[in-house]
Formats: sequence, C-alpha cells, structure tokens
Amino acid sequence: VEYFGASKGLWISTKVLKVNEDGTYDLACKPRVLSGNMRKTSQKEAAVDVKGPVFNVGDSVEYFGASQGRWIPAKVLSVTASG
Repeated sequence: VEYFGASKGLWISTKVLKVNEDGTYDLACKPRVLSGNMRKTSQKEAAVDVKGPVFNVGDSVEYFGASQGRWIPAKVLSVTASG
C-alpha cells in the first residue's frame, strides 16, 4: 500500500503489519493509520518509472489538507522541472 504522509505531502510505499480492532492499520512506517490516508498501489503503477512532469498547468488535482483532515480540490498553476 501507499500511505499519505501529510507532514511531507507525499505518498509513501509501505506494508500493512496489522489491522487494529478500532479499524486503523499499523503500517511499517506508522501505527494506527486511518484507511482514508492509504491507497492500494497497482502493480502497473509500481512498475512505471515516471520521467518528466507528472502534472500539467491547468490540471485539476486534490491535495490532503492535514489541518482540515480532508482532500481539497485544487488546480495546478505552475510546474517545476522536477514535476
């Protein structure tokens, strides 16, 4: 799976170690994670080595607002050379 690390603003590849009674998950990178902060990585996605920008100006995207605890719609205004 991948875990969204709000402090870094990145999806982090990790493993589920345990499903807790309260419905949270213990991951290799962090305990007691809610399912909304995780996503399954498809084998196709995991095998792709992305080169160049991942997003283009004008793309509709979402970002996880840690302070609000939810995904927020946004639009890409600019793209750096590293994507």
